[in-house]
Amino acid sequence: MILNRNTLVGRVPWINGVKTGHTRDAGYVLVGSGTRDGMTLISAVLGTPDEGARNADTLALLEYGFASFRLVKPVSAGEIVARLPVKDQPNVHAVVIAARTVEQVVARTAKVTIHLQLPRKLAGPRKQGSVVGTMTIVAAGRAIARVPLLLKRSLAAVSPLTLAARFLGRPSTLVVIVVLLLGGGAIATRRRLRMRGRNGAGAAGGSPSPAEPPEPA
Repeated sequence: MILNRNTLVGRVPWINGVKTGHTRDAGYVLVGSGTRDGMTLISAVLGTPDEGARNADTLALLEYGFASFRLVKPVSAGEIVARLPVKDQPNVHAVVIAARTVEQVVARTAKVTIHLQLPRKLAGPRKQGSVVGTMTIVAAGRAIARVPLLLKRSLAAVSPLTLAARFLGRPSTLVVIVVLLLGGGAIATRRRLRMRGRNGAGAAGGSPSPAEPPEPA
């Protein structure tokens, strides 16, 4: 049989410890522990005149703690926090995840917000697990945690041939090429016409005939 001098453990379901004590100078003391909604709080009471006062003060202290504070878990390790577009890869999105879990006890009145520092777009190549940004968790206007943001899967680079094919396949690029070809053809036609005009003018004027020799006397 185990005898526990902390009678709160048997009376209150959420009390789970921890240590009683008594000395002449310290009086009746108790380090108490309780768990609610996944949050554990520890109390310390000393200087009380008897066990009843010790237990009452412990319960009052823990009740105050649970009424005034709460456990928040704003992000878990591996949780997807963003999907970013990838440069030169219009149908690909980079999946960004949190590097670690954050659990924090905050005041019940505290407003918890999350701020992401990420680029608008990513470019390959990048390895899986590369740090691409930061998550800052703020409670009541104060930063309580900063979490690295990682690339869930690697990003490959786009080959120059693919970029060239995409460039040439754009409607605007085709229009420019057609205009250049038509302009070049028009310039070449004008040059040929000029050359023909010059050659024709020379043939119409004729070349001077050689002087006829004088007739004999």
